Amino acid sequence: MKKYILFFILTVLLNSCVQSTAMVGPAYTFVSTGNVLQTGFTFGANKMVEKETGLSPSEIISNKLNKDKNKKKNDNNIDESLLILVDLNIKKTREIIKNDQSRSLNYNSTN
Repeated sequence: MKKYILFFILTVLLNSCVQSTAMVGPAYTFVSTGNVLQTGFTFGANKMVEKETGLSPSEIISNKLNKDKNKKKNDNNIDESLLILVDLNIKKTREIIKNDQSRSLNYNSTN
C-alpha cells in the first residue's frame, strides 16, 4: 500500500517535469519490448521531425486534428447560413407569388 501511495504522490508532483514528449514514447517502447534499436530509431526520428518542423510529432498531430475540427465547424456554419438564406428566399418568393395570385384574382373579379 505504501508503494502505491508513494507512486501516486510522485506522479502528481513530477507530472510537469517531462519537458519533451519525444522521450516518453521511446522509453515506453524500451520498457515494453526491450528493443534498444527500435527505441533509438524512434527517438532519433522524433528528434529529426522536431528539428525540421520546430514541433514535436504529437504537436503536429494535435494541430492537424484541431485544424480539421475547425474546418468542419466552419463548414457547418456555412451550411447553416446557406440553409437560412435559402429558407428566407423561399418565403419571400411564396409571398410574391401569393400577392400576384391575389392581384390576379382581384383583377379578374372586377372585370
